[in-house]
Amino acid sequence: MIEGLKINLAESDFEYLRQAALHANGDGEWERELSLFNTVSSIDLLLKARLAKKHWSQVFADPNRATPEHLKQGDVLSVDFASTIKRLKDEAGVTLDPYDERTIPLLWYHRNRIQYCGLNVQRPAILSLIVYGLDFAVNFARSELSDIMDDRRQAVVQDVAAQISGYHDILADRWDSVVRDMEFAFRRDDVADCPCCLHETLIVYDEEDPDANPRCLFCEFSDSPCEIASEIAWPRRPRDCPYCGRPTLVYMGEATKALEWLCFACGQSYDPNELLNSMTVVYGPEECPECGERYLVLEFMANDDWAWGEWRCLSCDRIGEHQRCDRCGHMRAIGPDGICLSCSDASVEGDTS
Repeated sequence: MIEGLKINLAESDFEYLRQAALHANGDGEWERELSLFNTVSSIDLLLKARLAKKHWSQVFADPNRATPEHLKQGDVLSVDFASTIKRLKDEAGVTLDPYDERTIPLLWYHRNRIQYCGLNVQRPAILSLIVYGLDFAVNFARSELSDIMDDRRQAVVQDVAAQISGYHDILADRWDSVVRDMEFAFRRDDVADCPCCLHETLIVYDEEDPDANPRCLFCEFSDSPCEIASEIAWPRRPRDCPYCGRPTLVYMGEATKALEWLCFACGQSYDPNELLNSMTVVYGPEECPECGERYLVLEFMANDDWAWGEWRCLSCDRIGEHQRCDRCGHMRAIGPDGICLSCSDASVEGDTS
């Protein structure tokens, strides 16, 4: 049964990968959109195929309720992307590069905008998205799924890699056509990765025209600061900027020459310490269980119906439901016994110190 699940996933994801590469630069808009859909599907299934190597139940949203009967009947409510990444790390020992972990959700975001909202994406932008996704899929398949890469799948991956090379040439031609603007952009500090084409060519704030929307020099994408901040932050939410007060402050990590946090309305940037000092912190800071930095703070939010609190790290922007562990005293995800996973594992091993 486990082997059957692996085969089904592998057959699907490699076929999606082949189709994605075939239509990536098609003349018809529908071809390029289909390519993006297939790119997202191939990445989704490749990640889950790696989870299935650990145990077939890991591809279910709730592994504890997964049964062989559900699997036989195809009654699979699958795990979402965020949980997939967490399980790959916790259960399979596979950690994605932080840039990939932050960027892959943008493929889902644009897929949903096209599929459900009928929105168009400029040709240079959608090709950039697809090429990034195909690059990731090929590298992930080679590094994490080599044991299921028979001759046919190896041939698919090699063909896709060759097509990607050609698409990189097309994108390079686009770079050459706007090289003067690029040279201007790279002298600025408020340049960020564009959420549409993924290139570091998004001019965030123009001092000569403060009311102008952010714009990308590569794919010509432009939108309001609030919309762009929401796109880049998704599936998290932007913060309020301490300087201009607008909900347009986004964690950028290493995706910009500015500091870790960048405002898409006023161009101000902050490091975690500056942001912490500007806040009225309800509780904290505590040590973050993800990055280990002491920038985990508890914040309260509210809407018309209810109010709630969440722990959010100002250093890595991870959000989690944390409580203080009765044993080690750190803020962690806590089990029914009141202690964190690390302390629970130590107890099982006989180390209760």
